[in-house]
Amino acid sequence: MWWQQIISIDSSLFQWLNSLHTPFLDTFMYIFSNRFFWIPLYLFIIFLIVKKYHKYSVIIILTLILTIVLTDQCSVFIKENVMRLRPSHNPIFEKTIHLNEGHKGGLYGFVSSHAANVSGFVTFLYLIPVFNRKRYWYLLLIWALLVSYSRIYNGLHYPLDIIGGLMLGFFIGFGTSYLLKTLYLKNIFNN
Repeated sequence: MWWQQIISIDSSLFQWLNSLHTPFLDTFMYIFSNRFFWIPLYLFIIFLIVKKYHKYSVIIILTLILTIVLTDQCSVFIKENVMRLRPSHNPIFEKTIHLNEGHKGGLYGFVSSHAANVSGFVTFLYLIPVFNRKRYWYLLLIWALLVSYSRIYNGLHYPLDIIGGLMLGFFIGFGTSYLLKTLYLKNIFNN
């Protein structure tokens, strides 16, 4: 009963957020959802890690990759077990949603892998001292929120899918960062 009310609110919120579209935002949000578009950002982050941590950068980068693998695989595991249809596959919304670029995504959407991945990525980086400066933090946070919102805008996820993905990514990013600091590099990060 209470769960049905939450699902109803989630669906209504999705419809409202998804309806806020323009031709300019269509292009912008489609690009924000494209993981390949962000390769220069990832390379820049790797460059900053190597520049700051030199010989320790390999373990930091490998742990960052582990973070992304964990967020991605855990989100897929949850999707396959919860089996909540994406709005793009929900017959109720077939003719009413704005499906940007016509891409429907996989069948299930809870939790959003995009949201989990960017949240884990940003959380991990924030807990690494070189990235927890305000200028990086604000940019990374805005980036993660825009990527996450783009999934609703594009018609591929409900708000609860995004919230679940953000939470999953946060906990995994926090956990891998904590392990990195305590097991390997506590003396490096304290300097």
